[in-house]
Amino acid sequence: MKKKMIAALLFGSVCLAAMAGCGAENSSSASGDSSKSSASSGQDGSGLKIAVFIAQNTNEITMGIGEGAKEYGESIGAEITVFDAQYDQDTQLSQMETCIVQGYDALIVEPVSANGIVTAAKSAKESNIPIITVMQDSDDTTYIDAHVGADHTEASVMEMEAVCEALGGKGKIAILDGTMGTTGQIQITDGFNQALEKYPDIEVVEEQTANFVIDEAVDVTETWLQKRDDIDAIVAQSDAMALGAMKACQDAGLTDILIAGRDCTSDMRSALENGSAFCTVYQSSPEMGKVAVQEAVTLINGGTVDEVYYTTNILVTKDNVSEYPNFN
Repeated sequence: MKKKMIAALLFGSVCLAAMAGCGAENSSSASGDSSKSSASSGQDGSGLKIAVFIAQNTNEITMGIGEGAKEYGESIGAEITVFDAQYDQDTQLSQMETCIVQGYDALIVEPVSANGIVTAAKSAKESNIPIITVMQDSDDTTYIDAHVGADHTEASVMEMEAVCEALGGKGKIAILDGTMGTTGQIQITDGFNQALEKYPDIEVVEEQTANFVIDEAVDVTETWLQKRDDIDAIVAQSDAMALGAMKACQDAGLTDILIAGRDCTSDMRSALENGSAFCTVYQSSPEMGKVAVQEAVTLINGGTVDEVYYTTNILVTKDNVSEYPNFN
């Protein structure tokens, strides 16, 4: 079967945290550019203080949320403060409770865990402070006003189907999972499984979590390659893990394994351009930050917003990566 050749990769120091939560199942959704949000782009946020809580603000995607929020906030006169929980739920809860006491006007949260922010969200609601989840969502949406993110099930179907088609519908693949139990990992896995149902001759021979982290993906992939020589493709739930898999393959001198990721980070775009990677799926984290602030200001001013807003998923390969040079 025809497979992509893995060339030398200029290996960047990307460490991608947990990507991505989808919206509540019982909510309506929109997708596309921010003009489709019910939040107006002509808002006045003068004097407003909005807190953005990131699960782990150490990678291109999560930093993009904060950057998008701050850029839009500056354009409307709102003060945006970004907090990094360093992937610790207790830290995030403490940060949220502090901002509630300090009288912030709205909270935008990428939850560290699917059930971790319920108590803080309840406190925010009792204080009449709007709360919006971004990127990852909360299993309990009782006190959540809206969610802004990507449709990760759709994106992962797109990614897996592209790999299966490239393999001609037959072959053995390995899957790098994100942090187990996060809404992102659950939804992406569901999408992978939906796609695989259409390809009965594709066999998953290895599957293990690498927690959305590049170094862990290197270690996991190295272990796989030491015990197997029949892997046709490695499908990762994030670009960081895809880059880790490519590093391991490169070190092993392998040139015939398809590598797929999702997020369309700058390093992954470079890998697509030089043929090292097969595909990724674009999702715009800066747009998520911008739309979350738009919706927060609308809620503060007594307006209504979509309960769920999805950014657009786009399959990106070597063939079209040059058309989208500034995804994130």
